[in-house]
Amino acid sequence: MSKVIQSFIHLVLHRGLEVISKDLFLFKLIPRAINISHGVIPRYSGTFLNRYISKSKIIRVIGFTTSFSFILLTILSVFPIINHEESVEATYTPANPPTVTITSSSNIASVDITPTSSDGTFASSTSASEVAFGVTTDNLTGYTVAVSARSGDTLGQLTNASYGDTLDTISTITSETDFSTNSTYTNQWGIKPSKYVDTSTGTVIDNTSSTINYLPAPTTSELVLDTTNTPNPTTANNYTIGLGARVDYTKPVGTYTNTYVLQAVGNQISYQINYSDTTSDTTVADIPSADGANDIEASGFTLSSTVPTRTGYTFAGWCDGIVSHVASGNSTCAPNTTTGAPGTTYLAGASYTFTALSTGSMNTADLYAMWDVNTYSLTIAFGSYVASVSVRSGSTSGTIIKTINSSDSNKTVTGLTYGIAYYLTATYSSTYRYSSSSLSGSGTLSWPNFTVGAGNSTITVNGRATTFNDVYNTTGTKYMQSMTSTMCANVTNGQTSTLRDNRDNQDYTVAKINGNCWMTKNIAIGCSGNSRVARSLTSSNSNVSSTWSTGSAGALTSGDSNTEARMQCSSTYGGWYNYVAATANTIKTDSAGTASYSICPLKWRLPTWTEFKTILNYRSQFNPIAGGSYIGGQITDTGLAGWWASTPSGNAGYRERLRYNSSDNSLYWSQHYRYFGEHVRCIAQ
Repeated sequence: MSKVIQSFIHLVLHRGLEVISKDLFLFKLIPRAINISHGVIPRYSGTFLNRYISKSKIIRVIGFTTSFSFILLTILSVFPIINHEESVEATYTPANPPTVTITSSSNIASVDITPTSSDGTFASSTSASEVAFGVTTDNLTGYTVAVSARSGDTLGQLTNASYGDTLDTISTITSETDFSTNSTYTNQWGIKPSKYVDTSTGTVIDNTSSTINYLPAPTTSELVLDTTNTPNPTTANNYTIGLGARVDYTKPVGTYTNTYVLQAVGNQISYQINYSDTTSDTTVADIPSADGANDIEASGFTLSSTVPTRTGYTFAGWCDGIVSHVASGNSTCAPNTTTGAPGTTYLAGASYTFTALSTGSMNTADLYAMWDVNTYSLTIAFGSYVASVSVRSGSTSGTIIKTINSSDSNKTVTGLTYGIAYYLTATYSSTYRYSSSSLSGSGTLSWPNFTVGAGNSTITVNGRATTFNDVYNTTGTKYMQSMTSTMCANVTNGQTSTLRDNRDNQDYTVAKINGNCWMTKNIAIGCSGNSRVARSLTSSNSNVSSTWSTGSAGALTSGDSNTEARMQCSSTYGGWYNYVAATANTIKTDSAGTASYSICPLKWRLPTWTEFKTILNYRSQFNPIAGGSYIGGQITDTGLAGWWASTPSGNAGYRERLRYNSSDNSLYWSQHYRYFGEHVRCIAQ
């Protein structure tokens, strides 16, 4: 016994492969002889190796035993790692390395066989003569237990040391029924484990049911008895290994033995790090793919060196806990009480050590991207009339971050947060006001709101005039012919002034009324007091296409005309003009369309009826006076007044006009014959 049974060898598993114990198991045959009435019948008896002949009258006995020598292995695996971040490196403390232990109450399996025929006699181990062992582990991913041959054993035979004779292993899985009845298996043997893994399906077969199978002895590959993925730290999983043989009496009497290795290995743990971003920002890029490894301990694991990117933000690290993202602010990392993650942050490429598993076969670390919001600068470029610009937080009443004056050498404000909207307010010189603004660089501008983009920016602010004096840039003489649409647009509603007509140096009051610049005094071109005079209207001073003189117009006192220009003058009411005269001798027929030309100064024209309608509610600013109309060579309707429009009426001989009734102080639409004498007030083009 002492020659074949070795003592247990205990090794400590630490950071690697560990051999827990090693013990030899033997299967053997001992020859005996039994005196039967007609002769000697061989018999095989499996016993411990130091067992010998116990009865002198027994002729032959073949004792058959195969013992298993096992080496116990344990491995603490390291799985791949999953994904997610910040700036300081941290290390988890792993739990004690797991162990897998085999304990055995019997280390020898044996069988006694008494052959009775040349076809062979079958016998198998009883429960008392089986190898019995239990496996325990605190490895939370389970273990695999297997039987393998000793190095160099490629045949799987049992050998009679005395005679050199052998028994071959069966070559395929064989049922006990077939083994015991089929002479094909004579002088062969097989292993009967309580469990084994079906190599074709990977399933574990319970071999203790009514159908018992025998397996070939392992040779070049191991025979896997069981594999489990569930933790079993306290209760042993129990197994048995028996054997069966079919022997005829041609085999020499003796003990047939072989030694096999029984091995239990802890399953590997898969470690995986998952990297992810918890924002919905579609500009996030370069999040690493999952990293992983299989290892005894995942100590010193190196995180991906890839640095994620995000528009307007700087990657701040990976958080192993709960990440909170503040809108346009910096991320924070807090512990996760559910997973136990401490809320530590790691830089890209930092060292990482996994905590021990609590359940399952995969140790997953989820790391989440953290972001620091970027800040940028804004430079103010000053256009005309702008004195200063203030940058405020949020709204017109927000805190002033900085006020920049046009005279400052440094016109830049720094530290503006990406994605945040700021409010701009400007002051202007004198009576000027905001005109326009433009943005170059990043961000969006909808004055006065500016939202910071992912880069530095420059905003140009322009002011504009708000009075006629401002638009003319003078307090002196301002000529009607110098008016432009831009100048009129810059003037605020309600502003008034006096402009001069350079054709005869007469002055007219003007006003900005409901978006347009209007004459608020009747034109008197071709008049000097109550007298008609000749004035030359050219394309350089008037709204005409060719030169026309007022001196060619006849007097309205001479009667009505639709084809000849007629006019009359008053120092109080200005001029009266029939439609031919009002349009500078251009509209003489009913078929003529909208009047394009008129006696208005250059840059001014006759209003359309649509434009007249915009001032119906602004009577006081329009300042109408009731001068009557010339009809039939004389003034009539003295309590009324009318002003020609450029719009045709659609009725033969008629044109649109604005009408004023002094009795109720109202302005309204009207139409009249073209030969009537009415006033003219011009609108700036």
